Amino acid sequence: QDRASRGILSHQCSQPGGSMALTSSAVDASALIREEIAQAERRRDRARAECEVRRKEVQELEQLLARQGEPSASEVSRPSAGGSAPKVGDRARLLASAEVHAGLVGQEVQVVTVDPKKGKCKVRLASGEQRLVPFSGLQLSSSSAAGGAAQAPLPPTAGCGGHGILAESSLIFTEGRTVPPPPVLSSQSLKQRSSVRFGAEEAPCELLPLVHTGMLRVELPDSIVTRLRGQLDTAVAAAIAAGRIEEASRAGLEAPIARPDSEFEEAAVACCQLLASAFLGRSADYKVELDETWGVVQRPGDYRLMQTQRNRKAPMGFTCLLDVELPPHLSGENHERPAKGAYGYHDGVHNLIWKTDRSNDRMDLIHAGIMQLELTTGELHVFPQWFQHYTYPFDDPGERKWVAANVALHVDVGAEVPAMLAGNGAPPSRR
Repeated sequence: QDRASRGILSHQCSQPGGSMALTSSAVDASALIREEIAQAERRRDRARAECEVRRKEVQELEQLLARQGEPSASEVSRPSAGGSAPKVGDRARLLASAEVHAGLVGQEVQVVTVDPKKGKCKVRLASGEQRLVPFSGLQLSSSSAAGGAAQAPLPPTAGCGGHGILAESSLIFTEGRTVPPPPVLSSQSLKQRSSVRFGAEEAPCELLPLVHTGMLRVELPDSIVTRLRGQLDTAVAAAIAAGRIEEASRAGLEAPIARPDSEFEEAAVACCQLLASAFLGRSADYKVELDETWGVVQRPGDYRLMQTQRNRKAPMGFTCLLDVELPPHLSGENHERPAKGAYGYHDGVHNLIWKTDRSNDRMDLIHAGIMQLELTTGELHVFPQWFQHYTYPFDDPGERKWVAANVALHVDVGAEVPAMLAGNGAPPSRR
């Protein structure tokens, strides 16, 4: 076999252009190997960074557990506004101060760490968020100031064990009166982890605050995704048979889903209620209602132009987007490829535009105001309906299917609605 191989190789090299063809194929193979090595190295670096973050979190938790209920003598420093020095585990209320945000004044907090040298301590809010405040910005509770028994931790937030939407019983005391807590989702907050309950299911979700607005994402069970895919196939086939779809259209095969899966409807409404609570607060009087549901089958070369959604039942609302089927070549691995160049990074990606405040944003495929959704089936994304969104085409064979829905948000007339929800505070598009 070796002699035969060498004979074939010598014969090919003796032909005109034979050695050049072998060299070209070798170069292509080496380039492919280098690209795979680069992808593996990027995955390795991300895994190392993630491990380092988790290691630091574990160290901080171990230190916190070691200090809980055992404040050292060095943790006694300048007295707070309550007249005594704060200690780890004490409960207190935030006072007006230059280093305390006005929206946090009056909230009940729990002391996590104390820094006597700087005269500051880290406190945990009822939402699970931690802030660094000076001793003078705290008013210790009567039991803490009197050196009473160890305080119980603050009540966790609803459905998420300390992160996310505030519980309905969590209230702020300001000048002797009770007022509702501020919205959890704001431009000053970080990503909040919570959970959403629909029917007998409870799924973890994430609230993602953006500069001018925010969104939510949650992973739905495979059973819901499978039923929705079957409903979409039935709806598209019926629309084609009735002549309501132009198969030559490059916008994909779109068809309404008159009666969507009941569990999907419950999940969409529950997610919109959770996102509305994050914007408006628990005490706000509002109602969410599913308006319409439709699906799209995207074929090679199909794309969706930039658009916004509007529900028919209220001036404000949310849009839900869920991929129910992806061809093999569209997966999370596409995001491992270089963003510049025709490597497939952008193939079939849903893009959400939530700000375009730079002069050259309309010429960029990637900038700070574009959120590209991951190529994953079963991940439901919920965002305000004024978001601009569009979908890139792909070339490889196969069909990509997704389901979308509009949900109306009914708010009392005259109620204060934040601009990040209504959309009137977002920068105008320069498209």
